[in-house]
Amino acid sequence: MMNRAQEVLSRLRSGSVTGAEIGVWRGWMSKVLLSRPDLSLYMIDNWEGVPELEHLGYGASEQPENKALAIKKTDFAKDRRHVVQSPSVEAANGFQDGFFDFVFIDADHSYKGVSADIKA
Repeated sequence: MMNRAQEVLSRLRSGSVTGAEIGVWRGWMSKVLLSRPDLSLYMIDNWEGVPELEHLGYGASEQPENKALAIKKTDFAKDRRHVVQSPSVEAANGFQDGFFDFVFIDADHSYKGVSADIKA
């Protein structure tokens, strides 16, 4: 996780940036991204779970705990993080084109899900 987050951070322009992480789960990526003090992050996840991945901690029963953990991990940056509990495609409708400097997509890993997130 750290390597992916560092890769994202290394590609960002200098100065203040606003980004979105689509698919937050437990907030590991968010924590590293928010370590950059001039970065604002919209943490977008529905935290509803994926029944077929219950055994990996992605089930519905774990989601309130996962969301709480993500919030706790990023509490140091609470003035720069924005938690959005919503399906990603629906959340995208709440932002104008060009609002974000970057979007990191890591939610529904299916072809259909990733395609929908990219389009949104």
